[in-house]
Formats: sequence, C-alpha cells, structure tokens
Amino acid sequence: ASDESGPLLVEALNKGFGVALANKKPLTESPEIFKQITSNPRARWEATVGAGLPVIVTTKRLLDGGDEIEKVQGQLSGTLGFILSRLDDPSLGGFSDAVYEAERLGYTEPDPRDDLGGTDVARKCLILARYGMGLTEMNMSDLTINPLYPPEFAELPLDEFRARLPELDKEWAERINKARAEGKVLRYA
Repeated sequence: ASDESGPLLVEALNKGFGVALANKKPLTESPEIFKQITSNPRARWEATVGAGLPVIVTTKRLLDGGDEIEKVQGQLSGTLGFILSRLDDPSLGGFSDAVYEAERLGYTEPDPRDDLGGTDVARKCLILARYGMGLTEMNMSDLTINPLYPPEFAELPLDEFRARLPELDKEWAERINKARAEGKVLRYA
C-alpha cells in the first residue's frame, strides 16, 4: 500500500463500495482516515491485526458490551516470534540466517525492515490503541520503536541491507548468550 491508499479507500467507501483490508498502512495514516474507514459498515479490516485471529471483532464485542480495555499484551509479530525463537537454537545459524529463512518462507513483509524495524508491530499497536483504547488522535510518531538493526541500515538499498545482515550475527549471538545465561529468551514486545 502506498501513502495514497487511505484516501482512495475512503473515496471507494463513500461511493458505496465495500473494502477489505489486510494491509495496516491505510489505518495508520491520519486519525481522520482511520475514523472514516473503521466507522464505515462496508469496511472490513480484521486481518490488519492478528492475521486470522479475531482480534478486532473481539475488541468490538468487548467495547459494545461496555468493557474498557486498559492493556493489550501479546506477541504481535509472527515474523519476529519466528526469528527470535529460531535464535534460541544456535545450531540453526545466526540472526542473518533466521531472517533469510523467514523471508524464504514468506513470513516477512516485502521489505523485512518493516518487521525488523518494529514498524509492522507499531502499526498493529497503533490500530489497537486507536480502536480498542479510544486513542483516536494517536499517530505513529507518538510511538517509540526499537529496530533490531543499527540506524545506518535503515537507509540502505534493500539488496545491500540483506547482504549486510551477517554483520549483525556476532552482536545477536552475544545478546542470545547473555539472555540464556540469565535463564531468559529474547522476544520483541
């Protein structure tokens, strides 16, 4: 989805078309676009958070029943869960191997930096905060995002980013070993 997709979806809804979203980006644009899409009964957007899990409909039922959502907790990225779980077993290779495997299996976004950079999780958090917690004016810029790669990797061309991932293997091995020594595992929250 491009930055222009939100207004196009609103226009389609206003013309009487139904829309179904799996992409989170349109719902994380402006708060106004979010409201226009999510308040329209012809819009379906369940797959934007939780893939096939009924997160949005369950949230709606809770809110319709008068419940107030105070906290949302869970593993919001299957991709990051896969990558970090794979690192628990050093025989499966390093960080770069885990990312390459996630890409090969089709788990990552087309640009894996959307996953590894925390952007995909942040978009899900923003959707849940806006919809489930009534924080409708919240924006992506209000969230703190901690990427799993150094800042200088963010602007690299995608092919170069992929090629340089092995540079991160040593640092990630040290993180994993430290967590293991403390009886812990690494997860993205």
